[in-house]
Amino acid sequence: MIPIECKDDIIQSGMTFIRAITEAYGTDKGMELWEQITDVLDPEVKGQIFFAMITGEYNDRITLKGVMGTNNAVACIKEVRNWTGFGLKEAKDTYDRLRGLGSPEVITVKPQEYAYAVSALRKVGYMI
Repeated sequence: MIPIECKDDIIQSGMTFIRAITEAYGTDKGMELWEQITDVLDPEVKGQIFFAMITGEYNDRITLKGVMGTNNAVACIKEVRNWTGFGLKEAKDTYDRLRGLGSPEVITVKPQEYAYAVSALRKVGYMI
């Protein structure tokens, strides 16, 4: 049995990977890769990845890996607050940790807002 924390990572990473391959190489290659990968996946995980891909209701965690050198601190803090509901102090602390050499931070967003949140966070300087 796959530990739940690994299962969640596999589902999220699998979905992101398949989408990226499909965008870069086209639908046929994406489907070809999907067929190859699903041969080795647990049937439950396979079903959850497929369901998440068609509904968009799984991506709710964004890993912020850091902040690019030149950025607007206010905009960065505002975006974290916008997508997470953090208060000013919590959002600023997140920004400060990422500005230093801290470890990546995971934030949770609404699944239906995932793509918009990733785009907005990247735009202000977060590395995802």
